[in-house]
Amino acid sequence: MKTKVIALVSTIVILIGYIGRVSYVYNHSVKAKSVYYSIGEEVEIGDDYFDTSQERMKGYSVTMLDYEVVSIEEFKERYPDYHNERKAEYMCMIKARFRNIDNNYGNAAGIDLGQYILQNRAYINFIDRDAYPLINGFDSLKFALRVNTEKEMILPYHIDSLYISASKLKNGDSQLVVSLYPNKKIISFS
Repeated sequence: MKTKVIALVSTIVILIGYIGRVSYVYNHSVKAKSVYYSIGEEVEIGDDYFDTSQERMKGYSVTMLDYEVVSIEEFKERYPDYHNERKAEYMCMIKARFRNIDNNYGNAAGIDLGQYILQNRAYINFIDRDAYPLINGFDSLKFALRVNTEKEMILPYHIDSLYISASKLKNGDSQLVVSLYPNKKIISFS
């Protein structure tokens, strides 16, 4: 009987300690600050990153120049080699300019477009890896630029009307996320 009481008390103490620790971590965690930009504004990446501070994007900037939403049929007319395996209904094509202001890391640094997120309140989407090489002429989503150079590219995102209607997308109800931590840098379409 005495061992059952000790086991029960020990279990309760461990459970209270666990709940206390989870609550402490949750309430004291660092939350990313959202910073919003508009189309045409140059967004300097600075010390911000997606997964790890070792990404070394400092010295790069991105500017969203324009975007276009086309039906998948129109997209296939432009790029007949595209195979729509996701059964997307639309393609959102973002024209962006990337610039290396003063990043001297060479090929050990740069931009990873595989991390760039198209989002709104109802969905989150990553770049269409099948459409990207057809539009831009090269496969790699990761690239580095020489200091004081820039490059314009089209970032394609497939869209399913189950998550957002084409009219909402065309009216600017989306955002391009260019970093997550410690600042979540977001370029708003509107």
